[in-house]
Amino acid sequence: MTVVLPTPDHGPSQCCQRIAGGLSGTSRVALVDDCQPMRESLMRLASHAHATLLALAAVFLGVTSAAAFEQKKFDPANFKAAQSADKSILVDISATWCPTCKAQHKVLETLSKKPEYANLVVFEVDFDAQKDAVKSFGARQQSTLIAFIGTQETRRLVGETAAAPIEELLKSSLKK
Repeated sequence: MTVVLPTPDHGPSQCCQRIAGGLSGTSRVALVDDCQPMRESLMRLASHAHATLLALAAVFLGVTSAAAFEQKKFDPANFKAAQSADKSILVDISATWCPTCKAQHKVLETLSKKPEYANLVVFEVDFDAQKDAVKSFGARQQSTLIAFIGTQETRRLVGETAAAPIEELLKSSLKK
């Protein structure tokens, strides 16, 4: 093991003590006149440690904010329960084959990372398989997004893929 320390009577730029030895208890001390390579190594190590900490922080922050929406397959009982609890709700009526729906989902995925939408409950309605639900919402086509606060519908969009109108729709579902 090697430890490099500045000597008490000199600054780190003049010379360093190098303490070398193993775990057996034997060690030796040597004075080194030029510690520039060691200082450079320590600086690189500190730089790598700093970069690692930044990367870990980014991962941690990304993980904690990644999935803000609570997404559920539409079920009438769960939808009624969310309405009764006066929750912020988005109903997403879509089809797997629909390119407009896919574009909406990309925007929603981006918006889901915003903390202001953490309490939004998204109910996904399959346009092809859940015809009764589609009819109950008065939707005529897939790519229909409907926002609610509790039982009150606040806004509806059909076929819209731009981020700004979709975000305004989500904002309309937030409690004031």
